[in-house]
Amino acid sequence: MKQNSYYCVVSRYFDDGSASAMIIEDIIAEEKPKGYIEEKENFDLCVNFFDTYEEARIHAEECRNSQE
Repeated sequence: MKQNSYYCVVSRYFDDGSASAMIIEDIIAEEKPKGYIEEKENFDLCVNFFDTYEEARIHAEECRNSQE
């Protein structure tokens, strides 16, 4: 089966309304990994995967701009 590259964005939404996001790596896999959300003590952690670097970059930028 064909291997593809996927780009991972890790976003943090803090309880004070601030947010951060970064593209941490590209993943080589047959299928795109599923994203997930974890509630932490002071923030929500969101992990998302994208087909292209451009999609990942736009998502990370939108997350950073979502601050209250």
